[in-house]
Amino acid sequence: MTSDRRNAANRANARKSTGPRSAEGKRRVSRNARRHGLTTQLDYAVVKSWIEAILDDPKLHGVEMGHDALGLVASLAEAEARLERVRRAEFRFLEDYHALGRAADHLEKRVVTERVRTVYKGPPLMSSHGKSKNARYELVSEHRTVTVKIRQKSYATELRRLFRYNREAECARQRALKAWIGFLKELPIPETEPMEEADTGQYSETNPSA
Repeated sequence: MTSDRRNAANRANARKSTGPRSAEGKRRVSRNARRHGLTTQLDYAVVKSWIEAILDDPKLHGVEMGHDALGLVASLAEAEARLERVRRAEFRFLEDYHALGRAADHLEKRVVTERVRTVYKGPPLMSSHGKSKNARYELVSEHRTVTVKIRQKSYATELRRLFRYNREAECARQRALKAWIGFLKELPIPETEPMEEADTGQYSETNPSA
């Protein structure tokens, strides 16, 4: 059992690991994987088509789908759509790099940094703690500097990144598919109607072809 001291240390470490805190760092993190759109919201039309394909199962005819069952369907449809999107991105990258000569579209990244420097004019500070509450400052000048840098990535780095997204999508699909198969196994087996016995009255024992 984890001690209270260890729990307190874990919480303290978690507060220190909250990701970037500057505006530039948060902006960069917010654009992770946006080049290929692999972390953006899924297309509703694609997810809907997968839902329709999953529900088009003879085993589900006449089965009343509850909230939990529909949740399993939605999870599997989203996993299928996400895996399909990752595979398309991987194919597009390989095609652009090897066949179409568009390596720069994937391996070059433009980083635009904007810095603003403002100069204010006002009364002197009233105390060592900071500016006076009633002091008014006038904007004298403002300087904006825009820097554009191009970062080059290697082919292997980009390919490893796509493989990682592919592996994560495949694992999510396997989990969703396993849960859905478990639901299907719990469905009652429909009773089949017995086959009607052949009417042998029209046949003659002496002449079967009669």
